[in-house]
Amino acid sequence: IFFRADPVMSSKPTVDVGFVVVEMAKTGQSRCRKCADPIPKGELRVGLEAWISGRKAVTWQHPPCFLQGLRFAAATTGRSKCKATGDLMPKGAARLGLTSHTTTHWVGLEALPAVLEKISTGLHSPLALEEVEGFATLAPPEQQRVRDLCPAGPAAPRAAVKAQPHDDLKTAPEAAPAPVPIRTTKRPKSDAGPEKEGTPKKPRVATARGALVAQ
Repeated sequence: IFFRADPVMSSKPTVDVGFVVVEMAKTGQSRCRKCADPIPKGELRVGLEAWISGRKAVTWQHPPCFLQGLRFAAATTGRSKCKATGDLMPKGAARLGLTSHTTTHWVGLEALPAVLEKISTGLHSPLALEEVEGFATLAPPEQQRVRDLCPAGPAAPRAAVKAQPHDDLKTAPEAAPAPVPIRTTKRPKSDAGPEKEGTPKKPRVATARGALVAQ
């Protein structure tokens, strides 16, 4: 006999972290939305869904730029929803904001472990939550709740997570330049034709009108 939990009766919310993407850049055409520098092909990047020119798109950032956009804050109203679960967050509840371009996605503490796990796993580095902007402004019970939900070992500071230098990227060897064809220019032939060696020149005498005529 197999038992299956009823999703309607389950009190644990469904967490969807698909709005966060951590991957290696597939091309070198994307630019960081924070510093505006290009992201070379093969370099690690973090993407977030955002609205640009009236359409939904994925905006990319360098890992350090993305981490600088994280911040804790209390919900100012009771109408905001968690991006990962879709649940309403009560006024004053602690939440984490993920910012890219002009869009900020707010995540409640219930979805915080899943979101941070995806980010830290993709960046191959743990996150120091106490160094995130706004953590000190949370009430002590909320701070302790964050620590309990996301127990971390030796967490590295945000400054330790850096994008790979462009020189360290493995690039294909440049192909040898194609040889430049050598063009041979022919000297134009004179209308009179070349003079033959050994042919004596005829002397010229002046006529009555002053013109020179060969004899």
